Amino acid sequence: MEDIILKRAKETSKKENKLAYILAKNLVAKRMQKMAFLVYYFLRWIDDTLDQGYLTKRQKLKFLRKERKAIENIFSDKQVENLNEYETCILLMKKLDSKVAYKMKKYVLDNYLTAFEFELKRPRIVTKKWLLKYAYYVGGSFANIGILVLNPDVDAKIMNGISKTVASASDLAHLLRDFRKDIRNSQINISKEDIEKFNININNMNENSQELRNFTRSQVGEIESLFWSGEKYIKSLPNIKLKLAAALFVSKYRFVLAKIRNRDYNLFSNYDNNTLLENIMRIGIIFNDVSRLVF
Repeated sequence: MEDIILKRAKETSKKENKLAYILAKNLVAKRMQKMAFLVYYFLRWIDDTLDQGYLTKRQKLKFLRKERKAIENIFSDKQVENLNEYETCILLMKKLDSKVAYKMKKYVLDNYLTAFEFELKRPRIVTKKWLLKYAYYVGGSFANIGILVLNPDVDAKIMNGISKTVASASDLAHLLRDFRKDIRNSQINISKEDIEKFNININNMNENSQELRNFTRSQVGEIESLFWSGEKYIKSLPNIKLKLAAALFVSKYRFVLAKIRNRDYNLFSNYDNNTLLENIMRIGIIFNDVSRLVF
């Protein structure tokens, strides 16, 4: 059964997150590859379960409490029964390397569940502080997976610094990229402060809104500043593999910002596709980030 779960975890990682899979296969030791695939498989299941339209908000919160309790029981060495295959991933992580698994719990699992609880309790209009905190939890969770499987002994201050800057910036860029999709679900990821500052009519947002473009231009600048402020943490990482993984992580989301600029800050554009020019831009961004942050 363990081999089957590991195989499914690996296949899911390869299908759902190709960049992370390629980095894991080429930069991470085999034992830690398993750790990365298992934790991603569990997180993917949490995400997919909460995306089910038939679950009410109360049911989703109950599900998160149940999973948090299952995790706590596994790590406190309590007798655990009737674990499903996704919960078994946590048990297998602990068997692989209990030290790394405990750090995964603290810096990845706990933060990721908190992010979902945070989102489920969100008001219709959020504050800037709310958005930054949410981005910290989500972005930091995924950044910390990469750090821990490459070097579990990285200083906690560096990890937290990356979570507050580069990782948060990546999630804020992700929110901008997915603006069009989120707005269809009545989810507005513009802070109360920015709605007032840029005089945005949230009931009439479209690609012709100059107010929305002005906000987007400002937000892109703020996110870029967060990326720049986090470079000192990347440069202080203890080895080239970690720096390379971090540089590629940064370039992925700086490319998102470059596409938004290239399309005149139009959040209603389809950012799932790239033009030829944008593909050339992407190569340049990767080269620039790797040469600046790694060597």
